[in-house]
Amino acid sequence: MQWYTENPDSFVNKLGFNDEEKLFQIMHKEGGIAKELNAIQNAFKNPSMCHFVKYDDIVVNPEKEFKKIYNFLEEPYYLHYFENLKQININGISYDDTVVGKNMHKVWSGKVKKTYNPYIEKIPQIIRKKYEHIRF
Repeated sequence: MQWYTENPDSFVNKLGFNDEEKLFQIMHKEGGIAKELNAIQNAFKNPSMCHFVKYDDIVVNPEKEFKKIYNFLEEPYYLHYFENLKQININGISYDDTVVGKNMHKVWSGKVKKTYNPYIEKIPQIIRKKYEHIRF
């Protein structure tokens, strides 16, 4: 909701739907979010192939979680910084997500910390009921 509200030219806004209809559009079984959720559910069945990181864990103690990731990958850990992060730019080429819908991904430039998203409260009750069974 936050993404399409803050980006009026997003594809779901072009459909002329209200919030409930937009959310059903992106959550239906052939929609992008539903496909990602199915992939995550399938990956849980193969824990040796995937390492999952909980948002709350990585924002509370990012270094600890990064060490777990390196351990899973069987790679040596090296120190990272978790403040004053920069947008990705390699050899003058920056990340560009306009192909999938601009502003979908961005690097938080402050200290890694938990943030509250007020759009959570705006999710219509019918959407909450339909998808409340999904737990990880």
